[in-house]
Amino acid sequence: MKGMPDQDHVEDAHVSFTSPTCEGTLEEGRLLMEYMDQANLFAIARYDESRKKTLLLKKFFQSKRNQEVVVHTKEGTKRKTHKGKVATVGRDFVSITTVHHRLWVPFFAIDAADLPFGSPTYSNPHQHFIYDNNLQYKLCREFGKTVSQRNAYAEVFFEESLRTNLHQWKGTWVVIQTHDDEAIGKVEDSTKKHLEVKSFHTAKKLEWNSIQTVKTVRWTTVWKEFIRRKDFGKENGQ
Repeated sequence: MKGMPDQDHVEDAHVSFTSPTCEGTLEEGRLLMEYMDQANLFAIARYDESRKKTLLLKKFFQSKRNQEVVVHTKEGTKRKTHKGKVATVGRDFVSITTVHHRLWVPFFAIDAADLPFGSPTYSNPHQHFIYDNNLQYKLCREFGKTVSQRNAYAEVFFEESLRTNLHQWKGTWVVIQTHDDEAIGKVEDSTKKHLEVKSFHTAKKLEWNSIQTVKTVRWTTVWKEFIRRKDFGKENGQ
């Protein structure tokens, strides 16, 4: 009909495309964004040496989430090597897991981090979530409750500190390695200054800057500690 717009023209008018991020192809744009991200990271690290170690370790572990890594720590005069899959990357720590235990390591206690020899590197190791309408509704209406129910959600929206993360593990038996000592106990409290653990009738407060590693233990280890203390008490007439 005369004066009416063409149907194909009307449909095409609703089609729109976003502006390209660069003048090159899409894959070139992706590579450029990754390059700029790393260049900015190293620029900040060069400008502020005090943040360099934390920034680089955090970026490394975030890119290797759910992958096998090797973490070297200095515990006193000894250098120890820990292997496991990256489970949690926080503001000032990383948590790795094995079949037997979970290990928390503060960034300041890490001497070096690497990948195991011969281990494959995946381009997209991050965990994906099914973002359905129900989850969208919960995040909009009950954000705090929804995010607090899963550590994976908490990692997406904010970075936890070692203190706040261990606060969720109250009641868990752990072995804590400090600069010159080792403590076994159940996590009782996590305050701004101390991590408090309790082993049977003995409570101990450990300052955060003295903690090198925190590792979950099995009941067999707890039982051995109980027997050791019992025998020690008999020898001393207690």
